[in-house]
Amino acid sequence: MNFVCLKWGKRYSAEFVNKLYGMLKRYHTDFILHCVTEDSTGIDKNVRIIDLPDLGVEKWWNKMILFKGDFEVSDGIFLDLDLILQSNLELFYKPSENMKFLFTDWIDLEALGKITFGDGYKYCSINSSVLSWNKDTQKDHIWEDFISNKEKILYLYKGIDNYIENRHTYDLYETGNAYSYWNCNEEYRKTPIILFDYKQTKQDEIDKPWIHELWSS
Repeated sequence: MNFVCLKWGKRYSAEFVNKLYGMLKRYHTDFILHCVTEDSTGIDKNVRIIDLPDLGVEKWWNKMILFKGDFEVSDGIFLDLDLILQSNLELFYKPSENMKFLFTDWIDLEALGKITFGDGYKYCSINSSVLSWNKDTQKDHIWEDFISNKEKILYLYKGIDNYIENRHTYDLYETGNAYSYWNCNEEYRKTPIILFDYKQTKQDEIDKPWIHELWSS
């Protein structure tokens, strides 16, 4: 199986990539982890490096490279670095006609709808921490739309998730296989994936024994 991650800038060190590789190795015997990055310093030699071109964007917007029709990994699963794995991820490899996203069932979407009423650009019920695709997935048109309208998109949308939700067609994973630590009262749940999105504080800064144990190589 092909897994892909993205490391851009200084927010995430090589340690995050190396520990992702270690967690994958814990649950998979035959896989390749590809890291898209502009700086491969300190990354485990077993991780395959893909040079990140300068897209003229910052942070998560660099994930848009995955939507490029000729992106060199034509069949794979993308994983953010701010997460913990607790099982084999084969259940997430279900490519379809459209790029597949997580559905944020851990958020009170009714309340979010009320908060963002009148400003739909801020509403979002999908999450791109995990994505999957294959050679038949229709995604290059999203890349072309982004490149053609980049300035307007960056102005209107907070991130990839609400950009895709408001402007394109996508598919969803089954719910119940991932959750957001910060949006779920800092709970531990035995799901395949635990996300540490939403806040700047990530798993490397949280002093809890179960996090130390699970986020390890």
